[in-house]
Amino acid sequence: MSPGLVPWRLRESHYCRTWYREIYESGRLIHQGDKIIAIQGITHTGFSDESSWNNGQYRTLALVSGPVGIMDVVESGVSTLLQKSNVGELAWKKVSSAKYRFAAIKVCDFIANVASENRLRVDVLIWDTQDSRHSIRRRDDTANLARMYYHLVSVVTKKRWDSIASWIIRVDQRNDMDWNTLEDCLSGRTRSEKIGQQPKLANKASAQKTQPPRVKQASSSNQPLIQIADLFAGLAAFSWNSSQEYHNWKMEEQQVRHGQQSMFPGTGDIQISKSVGFKHEVLDHIVSMELSGVTMDTENNEGLRTFRPTKNQINFWLYIPQREGDKAPTRQLLNYRSDQSRRYLTKLI
Repeated sequence: MSPGLVPWRLRESHYCRTWYREIYESGRLIHQGDKIIAIQGITHTGFSDESSWNNGQYRTLALVSGPVGIMDVVESGVSTLLQKSNVGELAWKKVSSAKYRFAAIKVCDFIANVASENRLRVDVLIWDTQDSRHSIRRRDDTANLARMYYHLVSVVTKKRWDSIASWIIRVDQRNDMDWNTLEDCLSGRTRSEKIGQQPKLANKASAQKTQPPRVKQASSSNQPLIQIADLFAGLAAFSWNSSQEYHNWKMEEQQVRHGQQSMFPGTGDIQISKSVGFKHEVLDHIVSMELSGVTMDTENNEGLRTFRPTKNQINFWLYIPQREGDKAPTRQLLNYRSDQSRRYLTKLI
């Protein structure tokens, strides 16, 4: 296959240039005109990042997903918006100035528009560290993040898109995560399979039906869609951790807009810095968009949340413990008869 057979948009973006280098050697690209159907056997891609995974009451993990051809167009569109906004890399923590606030709002509008046409999904998993699952001694936040990756990727790839799709998931680089174990768990491999025994029949049937998602690390600075995952993950965490603060900020804004006296005159405990105010403005924009199925109940100190996720492409999913025994992994100090006689281990997903 020569470069001329690859659609122009596919060759131009950074993400797709990377893909093209990977697929050109094998020639595994299936296309129909300008529509990319599969790249090296992959029909769908996802981009993921987390926010506040080890601090704050609420932690979040986001996955932006869709067919490979659509994701190429979306990636190009996001890159163009960031260039016009004079923003090199967009991240939630950077939304502390007018320039980044403006860029974040433009990108959210763009993503919401594509999602409304059922061409893309944004799923954000939110967990409460004070619920029955997480409020335990010696909780291992790194291992728990891995489990949340498993829950999110498994649900999105199996239940939110075509069940026979083939996936590759691009995750932001982390040196403390065992991505190979995550891949094993997503494939349904059991401990017995990992030590060479025969797999269970159910797992054999599952493996024959679909190819398990591949998980690859990537630098967020070179992946605009990982930046979008970071943006939505940070937005969700902020909405839950600062729900009451947002409520007070909104009331103040309404009072000022109508020229009325502040409801909280002279109180220093609700003073909000200008940089945090920009984050409130982005959150307020999302709330005002009235996205299908998305709510934010500030009166009950709740953040962004989506009901009926199968009907809505932007999904803020609050994790609810499934049973009494549903507990986060813990660190256990074990003894080994080896040079490394003491180390912390985490349970497999």
